[in-house]
Amino acid sequence: MKYRLFAAPLLALVLVGAAGCSTSDTQNGPGPMTFVASTPPDGTSVFLRSQPPSVLLPNRITVDVVARGAADLHGAAFRLTYDPGALGFIEATSGGRWSKQALAMAREGAPGELAVVWAEKGELGFDASGETVLGSIVFEVHGRATTAVRFKNERSQLVDKKGVRVDATWAGGQIAAR
Repeated sequence: MKYRLFAAPLLALVLVGAAGCSTSDTQNGPGPMTFVASTPPDGTSVFLRSQPPSVLLPNRITVDVVARGAADLHGAAFRLTYDPGALGFIEATSGGRWSKQALAMAREGAPGELAVVWAEKGELGFDASGETVLGSIVFEVHGRATTAVRFKNERSQLVDKKGVRVDATWAGGQIAAR
């Protein structure tokens, strides 16, 4: 009973405060960034998945590059596109399944286009039949509008330890407005 009496005035205060806010007040206030992933299809695929937002770095978002359905994975090379006015590339790191000798490179060749390569040296490879994090990409978010993060399918591929292309579907997503 005490909680109901306390909660009702508090709720009324919140509602009155929210009603007095303008649209610009709510858009400029801090809010959590969310990444909405495109649903990856069944079969071999590579898709993006967001890590939980950081309280210490509220304008940064980290997305994991996840592979599924590749029983023999030796390398991944892909291009991501995004709005450079909305996102700034910070870094790309390879995931824990790659060996210490693996090649890891990421470069923003043109504004809004990131080229990433993660590949084993020699004949090493690993099983990515289940969901396997290939690596993570960190962006700084410059605005509050929705922005897409997409793979360039024609410039993205997986290869097995013999260098043979592994057919895969690539699915990006978007950073939702906050």
